[in-house]
Amino acid sequence: MCGDAYKSDLVQSLFMVGLFIGNLIGGAIADQHGRRSVVIISVIGVTIFSILAASPVTAANHTVYTLWRLVAGFCAGAYGLLSFTLPAELVSGAERGFINTVNTVAFALGVASLSLLAYNIRDWRMLSLATALPGLIGIYYYM
Repeated sequence: MCGDAYKSDLVQSLFMVGLFIGNLIGGAIADQHGRRSVVIISVIGVTIFSILAASPVTAANHTVYTLWRLVAGFCAGAYGLLSFTLPAELVSGAERGFINTVNTVAFALGVASLSLLAYNIRDWRMLSLATALPGLIGIYYYM
């Protein structure tokens, strides 16, 4: 409905607010408790809260859906920051440029592939689920 057109923009804006707050707080939490544990918790958080947002049972109305996306954004913000920092800390100084380049290219390819995925999966709930579940693979990367 035309009167509800603002809702998708609101959800995206609040996801970005969560992303911003997650970036600010995630680094501080990681400095105190270790990057690896915060990365794992963040990946699990993004996955769980994205799945909750995609489910018609756990996100039966727009308000609950928006809250799940806000929390997923927070977790994604913490993860996004640390996904570049942690691998760079695990290699020598000479290899950091290469590792950061690989991370940046992988991120760009992931964003580019989202348009292909969205073209083939037209249902937004299924698309959300399809983009959330691979986050579980990220846990193995850091374990």
